[in-house]
Amino acid sequence: MNDQESPQEPQTTLPSIEHYFGAVKTGRHYWWHWLTGVCLMLLIFLAMLISLAVVFGLCEDLIDFNLTVVDGQELANLVVLLLSFLVAFVAIAVIQKFWHRRPVAGLITSAKKFRWGNCCRAMVVFFVLVFLFNPVLIWFSGTWDRISINGIWPFLIGILILVPLVPIQSACEEILFRGYLNQALSKYLKYPILVYLATSLLFSLAHALNEEAYIQMWPYLVCIFAFAAGACVLLHLEGGLESAMGYHIANNLFAFCVLGGELEDMPELSLFYLRGTPKVTMLDACYEVLMVVGVVALTLVWNRRAARNKSC
Repeated sequence: MNDQESPQEPQTTLPSIEHYFGAVKTGRHYWWHWLTGVCLMLLIFLAMLISLAVVFGLCEDLIDFNLTVVDGQELANLVVLLLSFLVAFVAIAVIQKFWHRRPVAGLITSAKKFRWGNCCRAMVVFFVLVFLFNPVLIWFSGTWDRISINGIWPFLIGILILVPLVPIQSACEEILFRGYLNQALSKYLKYPILVYLATSLLFSLAHALNEEAYIQMWPYLVCIFAFAAGACVLLHLEGGLESAMGYHIANNLFAFCVLGGELEDMPELSLFYLRGTPKVTMLDACYEVLMVVGVVALTLVWNRRAARNKSC
């Protein structure tokens, strides 16, 4: 060996979908490990959710839910629903760390640390586009006369509850569908597009029981599938869930806090809401597809420009 030879510089690993999916080659990664992991995840989730319901039921006997500005029982239903996603996140993290023996961060990104900039830029892009073009959709759909302005107190109560809990709910869905399930299927489906089609379909079917799907099932499922596919594109091209999480969080915060609908057994906490039974039309589906394309494209361009400026 040449004594004058200089040591090689350590290679830096850039985030990519290859590294993101490559994480499943470590730890327990055979098919029965994944199947067992899903079953254990469900058991942990159900056990924790039952415990939460019992505790909440005991607290309910001690608290007067007869609020004057919003129905207390509906508010309680919403809080329990959102807290269930925190329970789901704990279940996923436990299975990832102690069953699959892989770091929980490996479900989120292949970068060295969470890219907050990507997450925030995706949120900004969504809010800019939705505030620019949602009025156009409302105009063409003829729903102006169904929009009501909510009271300030329900809106403020909603902000206090939704701002901390909706990001948890949105991030948990991304970690489960675009994270855990995408990584699991990447072991057995040769092409990433097949993985994304499968998990986007599962994501759509998981939302098929939502009240919004009752009137127009197919347009609603098109909206959900388009959203899921867009999140998969962000994951594939960035090697992490940061932008997909930001997009999901912004989308749900808008629906919960800015413009929502009247849902059974749920309070109206958004600043504006549509009266009557929620109905999703093909016009809504076309608008959602265009929104997905716009958000994904602009987010990718902005993130790549920010990465280049950072490396200069």
